[in-house]
Parts: sequence; C-alpha cells; structure tokens
Amino acid sequence: MLDLVMTTEPELLDEVIDFGCFSNSDHRMLSWKLNLDYDSNNPGTRVKYDFRRMDKEAILYELSVIDWHSIFEGSLGDCWEAFKQKMLELQRRFVPKMTNKNGGRVKKIWMSHRTIKLVKKKHSECIVDD
Repeated sequence: MLDLVMTTEPELLDEVIDFGCFSNSDHRMLSWKLNLDYDSNNPGTRVKYDFRRMDKEAILYELSVIDWHSIFEGSLGDCWEAFKQKMLELQRRFVPKMTNKNGGRVKKIWMSHRTIKLVKKKHSECIVDD
C-alpha cells in the first residue's frame, strides 16, 4: 500500500528512511513522516482545500510578479523545491479550506479516495482463480 501512496500522492510523505531488511527476511523496515492537515479536535473530519472557491485573480497576479529567474537558481531539485513552496504558499493564502465530514465512517486520515480506489484495484488484480 505504501507504494501506492508514494507514487500517487508523494506530497503526503516526507523523510522516508530505509533501515534495511528485517532480521533474515526480505521485508524492509521503513520509517516516514506523514503530512496531514486535519482538525485534531474532531478526528472524524479532514480539512481540505476548496479549489472551486479559490481567488484565481489573486493567484494569477502573484504569479505574474514573481521574479522566476531568481527562484530558478541552483540544481533541479532546488528549483523544484522553490517552485513547490511558492505554489503551496499561494494555496494557503488564496484557496479557502473546507471541512469534509466522512459520514461517520472512520477511515485512515491519510487514505484519500484515490488511494482507496487504487488499493481495491491492486487487490482485485492479485486475486488468483483456482
């Protein structure tokens, strides 16, 4: 399942560490940090961005006044990180948040609907008929 999260929603994970194989097994020990945005007072809710109500004009203006040459200096990784941070900053400033109740159904906070669909697909493809 971690492979699905890492490949489809890489922004959820930070600092993935591989500790190597467990004892004499081929299973690997991993550690990672999850990037979650949720209401800790109500664990049945998840805070999400409402992109339908974003301030598109403000975002476009902010993008037009950025000195991209100064941001895109350094390695490719540095440029990507600077671009990503700028976009996340604009998202925090100009996209309102909404609280989405999950209908009383408890699911893991990091399990997005897309990840759930991919897990179901992966499990259905692994079923072997006798």
